[in-house]
Amino acid sequence: HNFPSPPAWLLLLLLSFTFKTMKAQHLLLVVPVVEAYLTSTPSASFVGRVSSFSSVSSNGGLWKMDMEGDMMDTASRFNVEKLLQQKHTLNQFISPPPATVEEAQEQHGMPWQESIDPKADNLLYMPFWTWQMDFMKENLTNLKVKQCRPDFGYIENKKKKARMVNLEFSSDEYRKIRMTYYDAGDNTQVFNAVWYPDPKYNLPVLGIDLLAFNRKKYLAIVDFQPLHE
Repeated sequence: HNFPSPPAWLLLLLLSFTFKTMKAQHLLLVVPVVEAYLTSTPSASFVGRVSSFSSVSSNGGLWKMDMEGDMMDTASRFNVEKLLQQKHTLNQFISPPPATVEEAQEQHGMPWQESIDPKADNLLYMPFWTWQMDFMKENLTNLKVKQCRPDFGYIENKKKKARMVNLEFSSDEYRKIRMTYYDAGDNTQVFNAVWYPDPKYNLPVLGIDLLAFNRKKYLAIVDFQPLHE
């Protein structure tokens, strides 16, 4: 069984909004979702659902999408891929991953000890990053570093005092684990992690989002999605 991809209507809405309004660092969070969608196959769990189709126009083209499931016709799929290629070629600039987990962290100075903004109090969610790294090394079998595009691995804007790092790992139990930390001083702190298990295990997909804005508003989300019914 394959875990169902995001509904096509939500994916296309994100694409349209992202390319027109969002900043580069935000785009990096969306493109991996798109890439995962384009390489996925329809899930058996959606078989038998009643589908309703709608069309959305963007950049002069027409996208037909399944409002209930995750199906996309060939023409719409081609349009999405073409739009992505105008911004990024998904499979270029791939470099070999660091040899060890420790080297992957050290490549971008992780775990950071101080915020990129000297005036910030601290890196609010860095202890969660450190705890997860220790947990993976102690509990997962054959933990390895996965290839990551250099322009996804680290991005920094010194003028706006913001930076973001992404690391990807795999193990016998999990085919992919992605970790993201976004540091913009006291304005924004974000820790995000997604765990994709190997389908042969009866494990859920785990999503973690910890966000803080201006040290006044906080959001914590932990989400489990089963692979099997």
